[in-house]
Amino acid sequence: MTNCTRREFIQNMSAGILGAGSIGGSKNTKDVSTVQMLGGAITPVESDTINKKKLVVMSDIHFGAKQCLLNGESEEGKKNVNKLIGQIKDQQPKEVILLGDIFDFSLCSLYKTCSNAREFFNQLRNLDGLEVTYIPGNHDHHIWTYIIESEYFIKPLTEGNNPVADYIEKVVTAGPFKTKFLDQFYPGLKVVYPSTIRTCGKHRYYFTHGHLVDDIFTIGSDVEKPETLADLEAFNTWWIEGGWFYLGQAGKLSEKIRNIYDKKSWIAAFRLGATSFLNGIWKKVEGKYFFKEEPVGVRAVEPGYIVNYIVNFVPGELPLPFTFVYGHTHEHKEYKLDVSGAKCTILNTGAWVLEETSKKLEKLPEGIQFPDLLKDKVRYDAEKKLLVFKGVMKEEERKELLNLSPDSSYQEVVKKLFQRSLEDGKDEKNSNGFFVLDEISEKEYDWIGFGK
Repeated sequence: MTNCTRREFIQNMSAGILGAGSIGGSKNTKDVSTVQMLGGAITPVESDTINKKKLVVMSDIHFGAKQCLLNGESEEGKKNVNKLIGQIKDQQPKEVILLGDIFDFSLCSLYKTCSNAREFFNQLRNLDGLEVTYIPGNHDHHIWTYIIESEYFIKPLTEGNNPVADYIEKVVTAGPFKTKFLDQFYPGLKVVYPSTIRTCGKHRYYFTHGHLVDDIFTIGSDVEKPETLADLEAFNTWWIEGGWFYLGQAGKLSEKIRNIYDKKSWIAAFRLGATSFLNGIWKKVEGKYFFKEEPVGVRAVEPGYIVNYIVNFVPGELPLPFTFVYGHTHEHKEYKLDVSGAKCTILNTGAWVLEETSKKLEKLPEGIQFPDLLKDKVRYDAEKKLLVFKGVMKEEERKELLNLSPDSSYQEVVKKLFQRSLEDGKDEKNSNGFFVLDEISEKEYDWIGFGK
């Protein structure tokens, strides 16, 4: 992304920010359609701090996104789901924790997101006696918003009472909950947010998606310092909901944002626009800018952010050291981190997406028809004049594409695309997998890579 000041950027982004704000601000007037989509009652269930014999933890499937590796509506996706469910079955877990961004409601249609997910959940149902716990992330945060609004706003009103006065304090302490929306995918699935705690043998684990540890998703905390986890959630829900739900359901505006997203700079750009918008409000109220006029780029979850989160927001009844498990960044990691003199293990659950690689091709040679085995992987974008490939191109796929045309420009682009996909895919391939936590094993965890 090209560096620019917030003041320079505000003219380009203010319309989008105001659009997101108007959509988010009007959601109560459209709550009937939201309830119809998500459906049904909310049921609180038992405490979530429990012992388990064996757990599987995974995150960031992003059903609905074109890069999703487990899209059950494609042949390749079905094969991947079969393989993954087989790997999970081999572990014989008692519980699967889905650590957020399972559904991608941000820039994907609700229909596509849900239809892509059914194959995975249908097969997960076949694993007898399996408990499933769901912790929403930023892309599926609206699930939790719906639960909280239903429990503390809509339910009291339908019973002839006023909404719960202090419900904002419950946004991170209530639950787990069950809801008919997710029961359609996996009966009995429990939802808790933003974290849950488990003990396996002698090891203690804290699970959270990770967006509340990321400064991109917590810009409200720059204006008012949160003192509690409830504050952290409350100060930033407007931003997460606006940018990662309502903006994805905004018709033609969503299409424009998707095009920006394809350029891989939209998060930094949108954050820049949001802080510019806040600066304008602050200037009117306080007579000065709150944020410094400086270039902004994308920052992910840095170790210092994790330390700050643990020290300030992890409950005191969880003594150090423990294992901190998160997703969000799509980068499988395992390392130790010093927190107040204790060595905590930090685990990142990776992701189940394969990014697309593209190369400029002025025109696709006449007569080319991509074979059925590659139709889910390769496409030509005539508008942008790009040959696009999803994931890592295999040698036999490279040969098959080259055999489609002797055109020299096409041949050169395919070869470059092959090399680029190999380079880009190294980290992605290593990040497809899940963690296994076993009460019986002496090991703190095992990583099961999808390629194994």
